[in-house]
Order: sequence, then structure tokens, then C-alpha cells
Amino acid sequence: MASETSPAFSFYVRDWLADAKVRAMTNDARGVYIDLLAYCWVEGALPVDAAQLARIARLTPSEFRRIWPQLVPCFVKSDRGWIQKRLERERSKQREHRAKQSENGAKGAEARWRRHDSANGEPMADGMAKNGFSSSSSSSLKDLEQRADARDPDPPNQAVLNRLAYEVPSDLVDEADRADELKNLSVRYGLAYDGASCGAALDASGRRRR
Repeated sequence: MASETSPAFSFYVRDWLADAKVRAMTNDARGVYIDLLAYCWVEGALPVDAAQLARIARLTPSEFRRIWPQLVPCFVKSDRGWIQKRLERERSKQREHRAKQSENGAKGAEARWRRHDSANGEPMADGMAKNGFSSSSSSSLKDLEQRADARDPDPPNQAVLNRLAYEVPSDLVDEADRADELKNLSVRYGLAYDGASCGAALDASGRRRR
């Protein structure tokens, strides 16, 4: 299966009905064409071997040889096999859309963290990842790990606690489970806080979720 393939592609009905190549096909050929398009979308290309194509189309070799001349004008041979140009454009468009959505999501998350930290009086430093730690500074992470091993607690930092509270699964409704999860997150990031501070962060997170 082709990597990062969407489970569906857009079917442009007017284009299908107006396509001269499709209109020239017999009904049997159109049915095979749809199957081949679906296979091409999922796998990225059709094999060039006629026997394999016949099996994909669920036809005997002789039946496929009869229909293939109606279908081949719709495909282009590439180093991957037979591809369909319209599908390739659709694939590229979906890939670009996913990349744009991912970029917008990352920007939105960063903006939310910055607004959140500003509201708590602690602006986020440039280069800080959304979990509150630098994604590019291995030395900072090492310092945190050493501090956690030494059981040297950080001073209370409500902004960081609130950030960690966002990572507590929303389906945890039991207060004890939610508090335990937040404490586990604190340990993971090398932070140490008392139970009251953990509870305050969970309360703040709960108000935002409502």
C-alpha cells in the first residue's frame, strides 16, 4: 500500500460524465476502470504485467485483452507502473492539505500555549516546545533528568503545571486517577510538586475543558 494514502479520493461526477475516454468505454470497461482506479489509489500504481492486471480486474486473460485497449489511454506508464494523472494530482493535493493542516495545528497550539503562559504571568521563552521544554536543548533535558534523580524539586510553577494538565487524558474522570497521571507526567519531565499544586493544576484544566 502506498504510504500516507487517504482512504478516499474525490470523485468529480461532471468530469466523469464529460470525459470522452470514459464515454467511449463499454459498460464492462467502465466497471473495470473503476476497480483499477481504486487499486491504483491504494497501491500507488498498477502493475505493468497483463496477467497481474487481469487478476486485479477479476477477468480471464482473454477478457482483459479485449477490454484493456479501452482503458490504456487513461493511464501513463511510469517507473512505478501504470499511473492515472488525475489521481496523482488528487494525491498531491491531499498531501499538501494534510501538511498545511498540520502546520496550522502546530501554530495554533503554540499560540494557545503563549496566551496561556501570558495569562499566568509567565511568558514562554522563544524555542520552547509546547510541553514546556526546549526541543533543541539536550543539555537542558539532561539537567532535568539529573535534578529528578537527585530528588531536587523545582520551585512551584503554576504555568508549567497547567501545561502538564493538558496532557492528562480527558477521559479520566476519577480525580485520583487524574492526579496520579499528572504526578507521573511531573516525574517524566523531572519536576516535583506537592499534591496541592497538582490538584490546583487539574482544577484549572477542568475549568478550561468545560
